[in-house]
Amino acid sequence: MLTGIARWLEFLALGIFAYQLTESPPLVALLAILRLVPYFTLGYFVGSVTDKIDRKLWLLIGLVAMSVISGAMAYLAATGNATYSMIVFATLATGIFWLTDMPFRRRFMLDAVGSERAGRAMGFDNITNYATRGLGPLIGGIVFQFFGPVGVFGFNLCVYVLCFLVALGFTRTKPSELQQLNDTAATKLPENSKSGSLLADTRFCIILAVTVLYNLFCIPFVAMLPVFAQKDFGMQPAAVGTLAAFEGVGGLIGSLVVGFLIRPPAFFIVYFCGPLIYLIAVFGLSFTLTPGFTLATLIALSFGGACFSATQYTLLYTTAPPELRGRAFGFLSIAIGCGTLGLWNAGYLFNTFPSATAMMIMAIEGLVPLTLLALFAATRR
Repeated sequence: MLTGIARWLEFLALGIFAYQLTESPPLVALLAILRLVPYFTLGYFVGSVTDKIDRKLWLLIGLVAMSVISGAMAYLAATGNATYSMIVFATLATGIFWLTDMPFRRRFMLDAVGSERAGRAMGFDNITNYATRGLGPLIGGIVFQFFGPVGVFGFNLCVYVLCFLVALGFTRTKPSELQQLNDTAATKLPENSKSGSLLADTRFCIILAVTVLYNLFCIPFVAMLPVFAQKDFGMQPAAVGTLAAFEGVGGLIGSLVVGFLIRPPAFFIVYFCGPLIYLIAVFGLSFTLTPGFTLATLIALSFGGACFSATQYTLLYTTAPPELRGRAFGFLSIAIGCGTLGLWNAGYLFNTFPSATAMMIMAIEGLVPLTLLALFAATRR
């Protein structure tokens, strides 16, 4: 919950800051791209080593690093030296830290509850995620308007320090257990066939393909919210934050639905429906681009986003053999990293076309391949 607040506060507030400095949608999109670059470049490596390292130790190291960076950026902002290039550096560091969320924090949780309760656990994890997606932007907009970048980084420093204290209570994986996992993986499959066996699984590849489409055509819409909210609606930072907070409402509802009502046999269908709902909502907004309709759209698309994210990690966790889960998360990170292309595409569209036209194009770009993939998946069941 705490890191979720920090994450979405940064996501919105730094977008506002970048747009105020540059008035350039592509440069705003660049921040979101940089946040995803580590997924694409480092994702498979990090996923592959997670079964061999002390995950608690490296999680704590990451939280210390984010605390130091947040404190340094607060100081630079206070002294008037926080430039766009410094924001780029902080964003890249944030991306590297968030790359470890799935193989470290979520892996701790799913290992604790077991495969049988993995879906329900992820549903409840998503509740905190979407609650903070509403709370983070709301806090971010208010803090930025009244305290500027100093307030944003100072607030995040406090959050990351609290996270460090909480993470001290995680159960450390013993060296003997790490060795046992490595020995099990080594005896199950030949080294040169481990990754190939995952990619030979059609279900696994379909899960990755849906992730790619979601990150190409869904996530970039939220990155552009600070752009069209200021450009088309003339909103101030606090108002932008309040509007963005409603994205957490639909996500919270979707997470509750998945956590309480949806059971594993339906996860695959729910997983597909998530991006479908999201893209249809964006397509509808392109015809009536008003603050009120944007608010309703954010609730609808975040409901779809919750259906996707609450089932994605669970499907991957249960599809991959235990000895290959680290590599599976590595492939998932690469799929998420493909969102860098989607963010570049969004920046180009919103810079070239009116906002409503850009939304329509982006939604169609996603709906066509998603529909084809759904038809293919149906033939494989």
